[in-house]
Amino acid sequence: MKSVTTLQRSCGIPLYYQIFALLRDNIIAGIIPTGTILPSEEELSARFDVGRVTARRAVQELVGIGLVERRPRVGTRVIYDPVAAQGDDGRDASNMLVTLDRETVLMIDYSIIEASPKTASIMQLEPGQKIVRARRMRVFGGEPVALVDSVLPEQFAVHVPRDKLLRSHLHVLLNKAGLSDLRFEQSISSVAATPDLAAMLKVDPRSPILCVERLIRATDERPVALTTTHFRADRVRLEFDSDGDFGSIAPKLVR
Repeated sequence: MKSVTTLQRSCGIPLYYQIFALLRDNIIAGIIPTGTILPSEEELSARFDVGRVTARRAVQELVGIGLVERRPRVGTRVIYDPVAAQGDDGRDASNMLVTLDRETVLMIDYSIIEASPKTASIMQLEPGQKIVRARRMRVFGGEPVALVDSVLPEQFAVHVPRDKLLRSHLHVLLNKAGLSDLRFEQSISSVAATPDLAAMLKVDPRSPILCVERLIRATDERPVALTTTHFRADRVRLEFDSDGDFGSIAPKLVR
């Protein structure tokens, strides 16, 4: 298996999840083919410079979503088949992607629009400047649990096309665009569901919603992306994860 991207140790994403996401994306893209035996936990620990507990958790997440299976005396084998993953009509399900905790990610809309005054101010853009906006819904068991709304300056559109943004993490695509050592600023608040948000998340209007806003900055402090995620408070709890140099907030489904 080829070497993968260096982990971002000062961002808001747990190390185990970064390893999981990188392996997941490579498996789904066919870069790591069906039948491949993944490196052992010890080898993953050395490759990513993390503890074995972190490596083990990343592999457990891959097992949990059905991409790999553990076999005694053989190892962890990739069982995901991109061809078999196509829909019954032979059409690739390009508007959805299985992800953590057997969730499904759906692309609600993807467009290039003029930034609102508030967004332009936060992103330090000129009035009227265009942005890429992508809204994705995270669904579990057929029930929506979170609405993810991301915006980026228009010049990044070539690096974050609809299909890639659906199949990979935003910070991974920004890394591939040449932006490394990204810095994350996160804030958490509780808000009341507006009628539109309530309809999308299938909750009553004015129900409590957990809102996590993440601003991503480049090394020169320039904002390069803003993501606002609204979680259903009855289905998701936010946990503080100290895996890595800095603490981070990780969403967990309430069973």
